[in-house]
Amino acid sequence: FSLLTFIFINIFFYRFQEHGTDRTAQILIFLFFIQLFKYFEFDNKNVNFSFDLIFITLGIIISLKAFYLIYSVLLFPIAWVLFKEKKIIHLFQMLKNRIFLCFIFILITILFINFLNTGCFIYPASITCIDNLNWSIGKIETNLMNEHYHLWSKAGKTPSFNTDDPELYLSNFNWISNWISLYFFNKVSDLIIGLIFLFTILIFVFFNKKRTKFIFEKKILIIYLFIIFLLIEWFINHPALRYGGYILISLLIFIPSSIFLSIFKNDFIQIKKKALYLIVITLAIFTIRNVDRINNEYKKYDYNIINNAFYKVNEDHLRIDKTFKELINNYKICNKNSNLCNKEKLNQITEFDSNRYIFIRND
Repeated sequence: FSLLTFIFINIFFYRFQEHGTDRTAQILIFLFFIQLFKYFEFDNKNVNFSFDLIFITLGIIISLKAFYLIYSVLLFPIAWVLFKEKKIIHLFQMLKNRIFLCFIFILITILFINFLNTGCFIYPASITCIDNLNWSIGKIETNLMNEHYHLWSKAGKTPSFNTDDPELYLSNFNWISNWISLYFFNKVSDLIIGLIFLFTILIFVFFNKKRTKFIFEKKILIIYLFIIFLLIEWFINHPALRYGGYILISLLIFIPSSIFLSIFKNDFIQIKKKALYLIVITLAIFTIRNVDRINNEYKKYDYNIINNAFYKVNEDHLRIDKTFKELINNYKICNKNSNLCNKEKLNQITEFDSNRYIFIRND
């Protein structure tokens, strides 16, 4: 599972620019599950250490974005497993753990900060909003923003499509057919195909005629059912990959895949050697893709970070690049001496995107 996660993160999330809080949080959710499975698999004697890592990771995830507060429901199957396996003492240790108390404090703090910023404890859930406060956004405005987020994630508001009747579009799952045609193909479908391809490669790498019995433990099954619940919630409310889709779809495939791969009898040295090869190949792919992307962007935008970097030109911190500076200098020359004026360059000034450049004319 850790190996699948490492390969997935470095190949599918290879662009640092795209991370933000969404993908970073999803990477941390992977780490949360790794720690969770470590505890269940090895029955770690140092219970406090195991729970510390679980709660620290979950706390950071939620602090990145309050939206991921819903992943706190995963604490329930943990408590259920501990109760079922008669490890009540572990459960009490968890509740008395200082890190757990810090985690609860983080939850309360995030809810309080949300409330101070918007008047809602969980924005944009209008049911958690209080209207009669001076700083409140208000339930009407919150509902409008909530509708906007739903439309965006359900392909109702895209560069190529904008529904005329948002209320009708969002009601009774009328959005599904449009979401499938505009979003599922080819974003979600590409992700699923990529995950299946990744699993297939690992089957070839770890395949061995000697096998053990296929076991799907009940405690893992309980976690898996909660993942399915979260996936259903994701699909109904915000079916965009950046809002948890990457992690949920991956977990749905990775967990049974990891269990299936474990039936092949490979000794520790074989596993270590094969895993090392896969890690090296993954890092090579990560590096090649980023170098290729940077090279393509350099050609596309004609932007050389060494020879043509952005820099300050005046006390007002106006930042322009070398190419545009040449145009400005030419403009000044044209004002002083029309014979030295490069009219071709002068005309280029009007062709620049006003969102990227600001030209100040001082007559």
